[in-house]
Amino acid sequence: METIKVREHEWRKVNRITLSDNISGYDLLQCIHCKANVKHRTLSEPFTKRKCKEREVPIVIPRVIKIIHCNGFGEAFSNIKDGTIHAVVEHPEADKNNDKGVWVMGNGELIKVLNDEFEIIK
Repeated sequence: METIKVREHEWRKVNRITLSDNISGYDLLQCIHCKANVKHRTLSEPFTKRKCKEREVPIVIPRVIKIIHCNGFGEAFSNIKDGTIHAVVEHPEADKNNDKGVWVMGNGELIKVLNDEFEIIK
């Protein structure tokens, strides 16, 4: 099984009740490894980009994807339309960044569809 090394924070809530400032309410979170602190206002708010604990996680490669919106262009992408379903194929040996997307058969050649351009069917 292929794995990829990732660095992730593991956050712990520090305050018991929601705090507030001039902007809005927030929770104060602290990484249990590097002690970095962040104010967390919403679930979609990104945390700090500072690197932290490194660990290996397995790469889960989907077998079938549905295109949400592909920004690729050219003849090879002519069959990659919004809503189409494609089988995932093995990535070429030259592809070192196989965690950035998956490979599918385009119009006559393999093409890479990036992670934010598809949803996993199975």
